Amino acid sequence: MEETNILSVSGLSKSYQSGDDTISVLNNISFSLTKGESAALVGPSGSGKTTLLSLCAGLERPNAGSVVVCGRRLDILAEDALARFRSACVGFVFQTFQLVPTLTALENVMLPLELRGENNAANRAGELLERVGLAKRRTHYPSQLSGGEQQRIAIARAHINHPAVLFADEPTGNLDSGNARLIEELLFELQQSFQTALLIATHNEHLAQRAGRLFRIDNGLLNEQRVNN
Repeated sequence: MEETNILSVSGLSKSYQSGDDTISVLNNISFSLTKGESAALVGPSGSGKTTLLSLCAGLERPNAGSVVVCGRRLDILAEDALARFRSACVGFVFQTFQLVPTLTALENVMLPLELRGENNAANRAGELLERVGLAKRRTHYPSQLSGGEQQRIAIARAHINHPAVLFADEPTGNLDSGNARLIEELLFELQQSFQTALLIATHNEHLAQRAGRLFRIDNGLLNEQRVNN
């Protein structure tokens, strides 16, 4: 039986204007991920890893090419429709955690469901806090949590919608080695449990080698390399 692609990227290109100059970031990039498949995206700083993730998540629009997630072509959706689709089908984990400082750990995890008007947000958020080992920190605010704890909260929040695909942009970039390994384990444990497609942009070679596939981006071009796991 043929596997269905959760994420399909075809002929994707992105450039920016800087004065009179056009700066090309991504050139004719194509790849796909199926349900439960994981991939890491590596490359030098400024190579376009974050830009590619943003395009795949519908946070930016390409100059050319297409992005299809769960059968919906994101690059042609209107902004309102795109926002609704992201809320339902896409998760994102950032290097800088992006927690709301005035909300508790539980409230931060609940937030995506509350914005959609769902009634079971507290129960589902509580279950995810258990999964990431922070049930006892549910009433703490981000300022009362360590960096590693904040990222675990962010990972729980990213999974609250049970997204079809999760994008993680340098998820261990602001963490010490111990917390980085913990976040690494959580990402792959939840990815396998929920069978989420996972795309990680990272400089962390150990994290990259944990993924099922490895893409290297340089000079705007994407090449798949062998994973040594």
